[in-house]
Amino acid sequence: MNQPSITDTETLLGKILPPKSVLALGALMPQRLKHISNLGAPSITLVHSDDVFLQQISDSEQTDSLDLEVRSAVISATGDEVSVFKNSIDRESGLIRADDLRPLWKNLEQISETRVPSVTLPEFTKELETKPNWLILDRLDGLPIIKNSTGLLGDVDVIYMRANSGDAASELSSSEEAISVLGSNGFELIARGSERHPDLETLLFARNCGAALARLTDLEAELEAYREGKDSDAEKRRKIAQNNLSKLEERYSALLAKNKKTEKLVADILERLSRAETALGSDE
Repeated sequence: MNQPSITDTETLLGKILPPKSVLALGALMPQRLKHISNLGAPSITLVHSDDVFLQQISDSEQTDSLDLEVRSAVISATGDEVSVFKNSIDRESGLIRADDLRPLWKNLEQISETRVPSVTLPEFTKELETKPNWLILDRLDGLPIIKNSTGLLGDVDVIYMRANSGDAASELSSSEEAISVLGSNGFELIARGSERHPDLETLLFARNCGAALARLTDLEAELEAYREGKDSDAEKRRKIAQNNLSKLEERYSALLAKNKKTEKLVADILERLSRAETALGSDE
């Protein structure tokens, strides 16, 4: 059985495991942040090492209405001093050097390398007022961060992770290992999305909700079928009512022809019938 797409699954997840607070690591665009907010997230914290990028996100009109906090920080697996690489593809800038990404992007160029202090994910979340229950890892080194942060996963319900599904550089998070590691921590892979490169994908994990998700999908299908049936019944009732109205009009028109004294009464009845027809028509 093929898994549903991420787009088809996110709304259902918002009902089963609603986002109370979202922590996003990486270069998430304003439209993506807005979409996550529309799923019901009351607050989003976006973490990136590039201050210019964060300022652009803050200045975007699409994020004006969001409860969005941007944080300039570097989160790594070890919390040591690390190199941050600025690469010619903005989304692929981060802790992975351009040489290790060229199996995917052969024309990728490294623009700069900067040594900076970093923190681990558990250390960073200690500073947050509300612990995130949705975690978005929009970076290709997300798995090492998770593997060194399993202690905080007990508070997390949903995880997005970019991963390598092919045989590219070993520094990249692999889909197979991500499924294994998160599976051992109580998460199920419930959807996956494609990226521009065929060897890259976004994996969507949720905590122990496969059965609930399947049931909710069934219930929504039943609800849609009910709605269609209800609409069909309403259409039948409307046609019957219109037929009855037509017969009444014919009856009172005949009565009017026989007795001119009933003209005012019939006119009043026909006006009421016309209003009833208009009301029925508005339900179509």
